[in-house]
Amino acid sequence: MAINVSAGGGGDYSPAPAGVHQAVCCDVVDLGIVESEWQGQKKSAHKVRIIWQLAELMEDGRPFTVSSRYTASLHEKARLRADLQSWRGRAFTAEELQQFDLEKLIGAGCLINVMHTSRNGKTYADIAAIMPLAARTPKLPISAGYVRVKDRQTADANPVAQTVDAPVEDVNADDIPF
Repeated sequence: MAINVSAGGGGDYSPAPAGVHQAVCCDVVDLGIVESEWQGQKKSAHKVRIIWQLAELMEDGRPFTVSSRYTASLHEKARLRADLQSWRGRAFTAEELQQFDLEKLIGAGCLINVMHTSRNGKTYADIAAIMPLAARTPKLPISAGYVRVKDRQTADANPVAQTVDAPVEDVNADDIPF
């Protein structure tokens, strides 16, 4: 089977609307070691992508998704650590800094500030800030049709078994699972 590509690419991409949205973490993707170049210096780093579904729906009825790529580090200067602490509303303990399972994020709710950025003539939805939900805010469930990235290769065999569902509950400060 042919896999055709073109220079046009991108298709009909509709970025998530700008502003503050209620969201739920629907996936954490291990991207492995990613090579990059900055100011002529090449480097490799372990990267992860965190994906959120927004309460806001696209024209086809599916929720908008936004994501952010991070270096897989909780170093004091790491953006992942800063975003997680902002989301949690508290700093990590010394014990948590030794080992933290990012899978705990799946199903956790938050508020996300989406900001539009133009690059190469296209508009992208970037995450400007992640904040905890207000107390007693009902959690947003992960849509029943969402299939985690790691399961998409086998989703054709049993798509129902690969979906992620999260119950709708009220949020208390102690409910943040991470």
